[in-house]
Amino acid sequence: MPPSRRDGDGRGLPRVPEAFFPADAAWSRLSGLPALVVVQAPRGYGKTATVSAWLRRRDLPQHDLVWASVPPSVTSRAEFWAALHDAVVLAGHENPGEGEDGWERLARTAGARRRDLVIVVDAYDRQPDESVDAELVELAHEHEQLHLVLIMRAPRPAVALAGASGDAVVLRAEDLTLDPRRAALLGRSLGVTVSPDAAAELCAGAGGWPGLLRVALLTSTPDEEGDPLPDVSGIAAYLRVVLADLDGDGAAGALTALAVPGAVTRDATAALLGPTEAPHVETVLARMARAGLLLPGAAGELRYPPLLRAGGRQILVEDDPARFRALSATSARLATTAGDAPAALGHAVDAQDTDLLRDTVETTWAEVLDGHRDLLREALTRLPDDGPRVRALRELVLPASVPRWFAEALQSGLPLVEPGGEGLPLAATSDPPGLPAAITDLASAELRGADLLRAAHAFYEAARRASPGATRREAASGLALTLALMGHPRTAVRWLAWGRRDPVGTDGPLERVAATAVPAIHDLDALHPASPPGSPPVLGEGERWLEAVLLYAWAGRSLHGPGAEEHLADLERYREQRGVRVERLTETLLLTALVDLCLATDNLTRARTLLTDVRGADPLWADVARAKVALYTGDDRGALDLSRTPGGVVPLLCRPALEGLLVHAVAAYRLGERGTATGALDLATRIAERTGLLRPFLLVPRGDLESVAATLPGGGELLDSSVLAAGSGPFPEPVRSEPLSGRELKVLRELAAGRPVAVIARRLYVSESTVKTQVRSIYRKLGVHTRTDAVARGQLLGVLPPED
Repeated sequence: MPPSRRDGDGRGLPRVPEAFFPADAAWSRLSGLPALVVVQAPRGYGKTATVSAWLRRRDLPQHDLVWASVPPSVTSRAEFWAALHDAVVLAGHENPGEGEDGWERLARTAGARRRDLVIVVDAYDRQPDESVDAELVELAHEHEQLHLVLIMRAPRPAVALAGASGDAVVLRAEDLTLDPRRAALLGRSLGVTVSPDAAAELCAGAGGWPGLLRVALLTSTPDEEGDPLPDVSGIAAYLRVVLADLDGDGAAGALTALAVPGAVTRDATAALLGPTEAPHVETVLARMARAGLLLPGAAGELRYPPLLRAGGRQILVEDDPARFRALSATSARLATTAGDAPAALGHAVDAQDTDLLRDTVETTWAEVLDGHRDLLREALTRLPDDGPRVRALRELVLPASVPRWFAEALQSGLPLVEPGGEGLPLAATSDPPGLPAAITDLASAELRGADLLRAAHAFYEAARRASPGATRREAASGLALTLALMGHPRTAVRWLAWGRRDPVGTDGPLERVAATAVPAIHDLDALHPASPPGSPPVLGEGERWLEAVLLYAWAGRSLHGPGAEEHLADLERYREQRGVRVERLTETLLLTALVDLCLATDNLTRARTLLTDVRGADPLWADVARAKVALYTGDDRGALDLSRTPGGVVPLLCRPALEGLLVHAVAAYRLGERGTATGALDLATRIAERTGLLRPFLLVPRGDLESVAATLPGGGELLDSSVLAAGSGPFPEPVRSEPLSGRELKVLRELAAGRPVAVIARRLYVSESTVKTQVRSIYRKLGVHTRTDAVARGQLLGVLPPED
């Protein structure tokens, strides 16, 4: 684009803003000089700038230009044609006058000069007579040397007429939206640094609307990562200007009202729009959609782009805060009915109605706890400390982490309330009735969400504050179950025994599962002989998430016995039957068990496939599973990187931490990082001695552990203990391989495609002897002897895609 685009070109072309980047879709379609170009989009889509930049392109045929902007004063067909004739004369051409002969003369003159004539009509939608549209379209197609460009905000018949005719280009809002790449360029030209992720988020937030993107960038401030954080007030100010184009029929009121829920449904419009807006709702929504203010959503609904929604809400807050609160209350009830817990709670917060907020928290807390904890915290800060449910949530959800004293006590086996001792404090007299039960419910929800540390703290608080009876038994059982999963098997057994000393009542689901799972997990971890599994406890539909704990223990036992292949198949079927929407604890435990079973049965490719999407699992457990697979598939560097466990969780979440430390030790040893290896094994040994967690030592190659222990003073004592010495690991020896060079990877991909050596040589522009040398090197590094085995090993290591 010529550098002079910032200025008019002396022919009537408007200035192109310095920070302007035409949309790729529009730019690719504006090649040459079509007979007719129609550009229709709302304000802020860069219509005029796009046309002006296009007509500056140096690859266009030679042409003269008439740029006519329809003045607001035009009220009739005659006035429009008069204004257009004046613009033609002002550009130095003959007045076409009335009839077709004048335009014919203009076309002949242009042909004689060998320069086409381009006539741009800007703000065409100000012209009131729609019959003119057909006349202009016909004019453009009758004269080869004449080219018409119509620019408008509102839809006109010319849009459809142009779309149905040949040699015409129609550009709408979707053709003028910016993609993330253009948004990043726009930000750079405005002096704003925009990362690719931030550019994608901005484009989604603005619906690609160029004008809104410009405002968002210009009014933004850098966030903690340096990416632009748009100012909502600036967005609202721009939106007010846009709303001026939609005056009448209650459009402005409808836009701001429907911005409260964000998703525009029939229920929302009926409940939220006032008597002056509701009669025109279909017209208003259609106009808003044409203006780019609403985008198609799921199930036929319309939705606001996030930045537009924020701007609309801000306008309502500034202009009518009482209505904003009332609409938020209505939206909270609608969202509750629709089962959208996060939306319901967010609207209840905005409504500033204490009773509504309390009711919404009571009904939604369990659903928003995992994934929307910050929103729940905000709601809790606005509620008084009354009622057992709210008090439990305020005490245990508002703090950012568990108390330090609890973390320290956990490392010492939770001695503050000694299981089986006589000094247990009774329930505090200041506690409202039902508080321990409410805390137990919260702890169960934390456990479902796989936040084991918070679950343990909440169960502990419930057990400490409950009177003897069913609630304390259930809380102690939940604590025992959580501790067993965390990797504190000895402490778990003590708490289970203590809780079951209370008077017998109706046993709850936590107690029923803990009675089976805690002893089984303890015996597995201590490498005791496994007792035959008893009948599984009966669980109701809402308690089925606890099945995963039983299956985890069952899978652990099957690793060390016959029938692992059958157990793997059974567990895969169970996971498939449960579907994708399962609790985080369920996905975490099933994933961990499945990966171990895959390793035990030498299904390494299947293990790697399982780990391609672990969004539903706890990240720490998923990384440890990835590290184990990397270690057993020969990727020692990947195993080392994936097993870097955060120091703060090592003494608390001992099970994943210990497995990660042992993988870290072996991988570091293989890579020659002896200091790292001995440090990891030393810490792992101390954790095992404190907790009684021994089984993870069987899940890594013993020979490597012994080599590391030989350099650690006293490091072999635990490994040489009678229990560990008698145990055998369930996994085959890890794959041994060396990294392939870039050229060897290319050759391996050619081998996988089944191509002969001669063809590979021609494709890679090398000699056949070079290819043969590289094939031998590939075989040596991968530890194989055939092409088939090399391809299989490449798929196992992840350097080749798996077979379909």
